[in-house]
Amino acid sequence: MKFDHMLFRTNIQFFHAHEAYVGIEDTRKTFVRSQTGLRVPLYKNLNATAQYNVDWDNNPTPGRVKTDKATMLTLGYTW
Repeated sequence: MKFDHMLFRTNIQFFHAHEAYVGIEDTRKTFVRSQTGLRVPLYKNLNATAQYNVDWDNNPTPGRVKTDKATMLTLGYTW
C-alpha cells in the first residue's frame, strides 16, 4: 500500500508505504516493511524528509530481533 497527501494546501507531503510478505508454505514466515514521514520543499527541486521506518520479521534468524526501527533525516532532489 502506498499513500501520500499534501497537507494544509501547501507543498508539505505526508506519506506512508508498507508491504507484507507471507510465506506460502509456512505463514509464520511473515515480513512487514513500513515507511512513514513528511517531505518538505526547501529550494527549487531540493527537499528534506523526516521518515520513520519499521521492519518486522515474525521468524527472524537466530540472534536477530523481530522488530527493527530507524528514524531518518534526508535531503533529496526531485525532477
